[in-house]
Amino acid sequence: MIQHKLTKLTLEMQSGQMALGVKQLNESVAGWQRYYGTLVEPAEMSRLAQELQRAVSQKLAQLLAGKKAAAATELQTALERLEIPTARSSEERQAFIQTIIAQAQEAARQQRQQQQTSHKVKKTVRQEKRRRLRRVLPLAHLVINTPGLFLGKQGNRVVVRQQRQVLYEVLFSGLESITLLAQGTSLSSDLITHCASQGIPLCWLSATGEIQAHILGQGSLGAAVQVRQLEATQNPGETMAIARTLVVGKIKNQTNLIKYFGKYEKRRNGSFLEEYAKFLAVAESLLSEAAGISGQGDLPSSGGSCLALKAGWRVITGTW
Repeated sequence: MIQHKLTKLTLEMQSGQMALGVKQLNESVAGWQRYYGTLVEPAEMSRLAQELQRAVSQKLAQLLAGKKAAAATELQTALERLEIPTARSSEERQAFIQTIIAQAQEAARQQRQQQQTSHKVKKTVRQEKRRRLRRVLPLAHLVINTPGLFLGKQGNRVVVRQQRQVLYEVLFSGLESITLLAQGTSLSSDLITHCASQGIPLCWLSATGEIQAHILGQGSLGAAVQVRQLEATQNPGETMAIARTLVVGKIKNQTNLIKYFGKYEKRRNGSFLEEYAKFLAVAESLLSEAAGISGQGDLPSSGGSCLALKAGWRVITGTW
C-alpha cells in the first residue's frame, strides 16, 4: 500500500508541479509518522524511509536522463522541504536529500550511457545493412574492366575483391554472363566450375574487343543453338516461317493495345473512332499480307510490324 502511494505521488511530479508533489509527500510522511510511529519498530520506519528515498531518486533520475533540466532543478529545490520519516536533525535531512540527488545523478548517467550505446549499436547495424545492400548487385551481365581484381565464389554470389577488400557482390540467380576486359584479372576455380555448371559464359576480350578466350559448360545448349541457327539459314522456308511468326505477333500485340485504349477513349473522344477504324483496317491488311508471304521475293518494301507500330502511335497521339 505504501509503495503504491509513493508511486502515485512521484508520477504526479510533472514539470510545474514539483512543489505540489513534495507537499503531498510531506503530508503522507506526516501521516505515517503519526500512525506508524507509535506502532512499529524504528527499523520498519527506516525501511519506509529507504523506499521514499528510492522512489524520489528514480523520479529525479528520469528527469535528468530525459534532459529535462528545468524540471530536475525544480525538483531538487523542492526536495529541500522534504520531510523524512526517520530524520531527527537538519544534518540527517541534508544527508538524506544529498543521497537522493547522488543516486539520481548516477542512475541518470548510466541510463544516458545505455541509450548512447544502444544508439551506436543501432546506427552501426543500419550502416552495415546499407553497405551490404549497396555491395550486392542484381546484375545480368558482369563486366570487369579494372586490372588486378580477383573474382571468387561465396555462397550464391560472385565476390569481386581488390587486395582482399570486397568491392561488390553479384547474385548468381540473375547473372547471365561474365566478361573480362582488363589484364591481370584472376578467377577462382570454384567460380569457373560453378559458372560452367550453370551455363554462365566467361569471356575474355582484348582492348580492341576481339574474343581471346571463351568458357562455356559442357552441358550448355549454347553451341547446339548456334549450330541450329546456322542450319536454319540454309532453309529459306524455315527462316521465313520464323520471321512471319514474329511479324504477325507484333502486329497482333499492337492491335490488342489499341483495342484496349479504344474501350475508354471511344467514350470521351469522338474523333478517335475514325482513327481507330483506320488502324484496324491497316492492321488487317498487314496481317493478310504477312500470311501471303512465302519467299524473299514477296517481302514488302517496309516491314509490316514497323507499319503497325507507326499506325498505332498515330492513333494514340492523335496525329493520324
